[in-house]
Amino acid sequence: AIQTTVSPSEHSVLARRFEKVAKEMQVKADKQKILLEHYENKSYLYGKRAQDLQSHTSAVIRMYEKGARLYMKEAIAHCQMSQSVNLPGKHRGDAHCTLP
Repeated sequence: AIQTTVSPSEHSVLARRFEKVAKEMQVKADKQKILLEHYENKSYLYGKRAQDLQSHTSAVIRMYEKGARLYMKEAIAHCQMSQSVNLPGKHRGDAHCTLP
């Protein structure tokens, strides 16, 4: 099997990309939560469709939140890899992460 060496800075870049996508997905989930609250508070405006809209929006929220968690896990993993790839005495370059 062919193995490629990934530098700490590449892991750091990947960590930042995954973190960015995770945050974007959480923002989308938050927007959907506002929409869900509207559907719940103004269900009389939507008649028979109100419950379907609420269910659909709840499912979309779960999807975005699950995606955000998965992307954040990847970000953390790449952050940890960027730090563990560094051997004592080696130059770290710009491979620093601020993720939890």
